Amino acid sequence: GVGVFAAAGDGVDAFGAALRAGQSGIRAVAPDVGLPVAAGALLSDLDFTQALQRLGDISDGLLRSARGMAHRAPLTVQASVLSAIEAWQNAQLATQPADPGRISLVVAGQNLNQRHTFATQQKHQDRLDYIPPSYAAKARRWVVLRQAATWG
Repeated sequence: GVGVFAAAGDGVDAFGAALRAGQSGIRAVAPDVGLPVAAGALLSDLDFTQALQRLGDISDGLLRSARGMAHRAPLTVQASVLSAIEAWQNAQLATQPADPGRISLVVAGQNLNQRHTFATQQKHQDRLDYIPPSYAAKARRWVVLRQAATWG
């Protein structure tokens, strides 16, 4: 089964229609978005609960798991969960179970978490308590390497 959540279309049918119409999903990025790019294929914001409902008949267990994993997760995680459920449905695995050893999931995308990482960095850039302790070790290694390069 296949599932899609992309800038060009949310769902296999919408994405397929966009491709047939020659639409790429790349748009100008408004300055107020806060990203250092002029154009991109940004995922749209979504209401995760409504998006789950649009997928139709989902078993209670799968619905509960999806909500538990992704209701407060970043957009990219929610998009991945929605795509996985759509693929599960298209493969008819809810009605025609397969050997679990023969089921795999491929999540593909370019810079899936870059938007979230950038927004998080912008939000916390002035807070030292946000910096992970491992950054001190990385920074020290960088300084040592830089000094070695200039002394060599």
